[in-house]
Amino acid sequence: MGRSRRERKLVMSFPRVRVRVLAGLVSLGALVATGQVFAPAAHSVTTILTELHSGSTPFGTTGSYNGWLLDSNATGEVWSSPAVGDVTGDGVPEVIVGGLDSTVRIYSTNGTGPGSLLTTIDTGGADKARRVGAVQASPALGDVNGDGVPDIVLANTAGHLAAYSYKNKVVTQIYNRYIAPAFAGAMDGVFSTPALGYLDGDTQLDAVTTTWGQLLDGWSGAANTQIGALHQWLKDTSWSSPAIGDLNGDGGTEIVAGYDCEGSGQLQPCYGTGGGGYITAFNIDGSVKWAHFVSKAVIWSSPALADLNGDGAMDVVVGTGLYWTGSEAFKEIAINGKTGAVMWEAPTAGIPVGSPAVGEVDSSSPGPEIVTMTEGGWLYSWAASGAKRYQTCVSDGGTCNTSSGTNNGVALADINGDGVVDAITQPEQKLVVANAKTGAIEERDRSAYGHTIFASSSTPTVANIDGKATIFVASRGDADGNNQRNDNDELVVQAWQSQSALGAAPWPTFKQNMLRSGNAVVQTPPNPVPTQNFVTQIYKDFLNRAPSADDLNAWTSLLMNHRITRYNLATQVSTSNEWITRVVTNFYHDTLNREPDAAGLSAWISAAQHGMPVAQMAAGFYSSAEYFGSVGNNDYRTWVTDLYRKLLLRAPDAGIDGWVTWLNSGMPRDVAALGFYQSPEKLGVRITALYSTLLGRSPESGAIPNWSPFVASKGDLVLAAAIAASDEYFLRAQSPH
Repeated sequence: MGRSRRERKLVMSFPRVRVRVLAGLVSLGALVATGQVFAPAAHSVTTILTELHSGSTPFGTTGSYNGWLLDSNATGEVWSSPAVGDVTGDGVPEVIVGGLDSTVRIYSTNGTGPGSLLTTIDTGGADKARRVGAVQASPALGDVNGDGVPDIVLANTAGHLAAYSYKNKVVTQIYNRYIAPAFAGAMDGVFSTPALGYLDGDTQLDAVTTTWGQLLDGWSGAANTQIGALHQWLKDTSWSSPAIGDLNGDGGTEIVAGYDCEGSGQLQPCYGTGGGGYITAFNIDGSVKWAHFVSKAVIWSSPALADLNGDGAMDVVVGTGLYWTGSEAFKEIAINGKTGAVMWEAPTAGIPVGSPAVGEVDSSSPGPEIVTMTEGGWLYSWAASGAKRYQTCVSDGGTCNTSSGTNNGVALADINGDGVVDAITQPEQKLVVANAKTGAIEERDRSAYGHTIFASSSTPTVANIDGKATIFVASRGDADGNNQRNDNDELVVQAWQSQSALGAAPWPTFKQNMLRSGNAVVQTPPNPVPTQNFVTQIYKDFLNRAPSADDLNAWTSLLMNHRITRYNLATQVSTSNEWITRVVTNFYHDTLNREPDAAGLSAWISAAQHGMPVAQMAAGFYSSAEYFGSVGNNDYRTWVTDLYRKLLLRAPDAGIDGWVTWLNSGMPRDVAALGFYQSPEKLGVRITALYSTLLGRSPESGAIPNWSPFVASKGDLVLAAAIAASDEYFLRAQSPH
């Protein structure tokens, strides 16, 4: 069976990158012949970094993959960026690295030489024949199981999403699931890095994934159950890693994802356009907040979130990708997070595949700055406004073009203690440190590793180790020394250490942090107390009781998970059998001065359940023979006088004569009672009562005439639910009253 067009696209794209890189190795071969390729480069300014190595052995190597190099016939570069964190709980950080097989390696950090390999974790699903299962996603770290120690969240190109605890140096699987593609026959695999955050209203970390299988998904907590609202078919593959942040500036959470749209399928939203890519913002309920289509350019770059325009909400910065290579792909894009409108597009000399880094590197310039790498060996920076700050060639040889495969990312951190943020990147064999403010190269360093280091697509990670700024970089090494990529290559982990403590680090790793959220704002666990207070107040106001523990937890979870709104809750409570029973019982007390009889109560509840409005129920009670006889003494004037006092809260005026005349002329009592209940005066009384009960105040100016037609046609409950859904009611619920 032949490959699908989608699979052909996959295979066609990255070999283009591979050819470029291999073409660049021709010059490396000449350097090998002269013995120059393995010698550290002379520093441009001053020596900042020392490599942690022993002889030609860098911080970490795997040895040959021995045929288990799982490049999916497409992804031969190392994309996974190292993670650094205390995953054992002993107070000392470890280094966690993925690579071109299904194994993740955990190294100790002793701060003097090569790291000790503590353990390995096999993420599962490796298929040598299909060459899938590589951990190209960067490890994410977060306390998934709630034991106080960061856990390790992983994904691989065989479609597995997994989480492991390494507390006390014991590997324990928390979950490991296969994410099936959107439909049978579609590609599977997770190339992108999962993002961790709080998505479903509880205090457990959740995960967001995008897949080659054309899906966006949210996964809840340690149980890793699928968050149904976030299960979205993207209708094409996703290479870009999702980001999590507040795009509205309201304290909420949105998800941003990039994905392809080849345009060949009629179900694709870009069908008939010639194809391109999407960068899309999703609300937490799975609905699309906005979608920006980029014609003739895919979105493989991972979005970075930051407030560029100072409006208190995060905006989106992203590059493009490597399927179409026309002029449309040569640009960096900034999008308004609130509206989805393009803020600016900045042209680049090479395609910007790497994820941008965003942070404050120049205090004299308003807003954060953006720094990114592009193909061709170029390091770019823009102001928040989109104005270009610099374009620096950082290739090993100092000569840049438009096509060499430098798809790597940039870390931003002050590593030398001078108070200036540095840009750290490894586009080819040499690690480059540049002044992030000016773009001036401060240092180029080549590892002592004894063979060729192939261009990496990962991002350096900067951390404070033993009180010193330390850089970790993952690359593919030529283990057999033949200057050619093959299945005998190995993973190479470099570690470079400064003599200074780590200073400001606005973007120290891929996607900014170990949660891989894609922004610098720390997302804290949601606080359920305000929502619990709201639920409790709804029960008190509508049902005259406190909620049970189960009800409180259930409603709180639904509200915080955005599965229902505050209006939904008020409406459901106010139409429940319990509320109907309370209303009917109150009518018995107010009109008949007795408890309801079983038959009568059942009849009224049934009528309400079948749609009888409260106004009609009220008219029924006030016009009943029992009320007319006991309160009205079977006399129209006495009865109408009571309606004035009970419903309008005042003594009758001259209008009573008209009512008595109409009743004596045959007007049914229920028509008269309904007339009183639905009169403008009574509507004002009802609206005022709702404001007093629910908000503790009188209606604002204009509220009664504005609400009266609505209440007359829809009933009191709709207004009550609307008031209960208001921010004013929510805030009032936070104070006992």
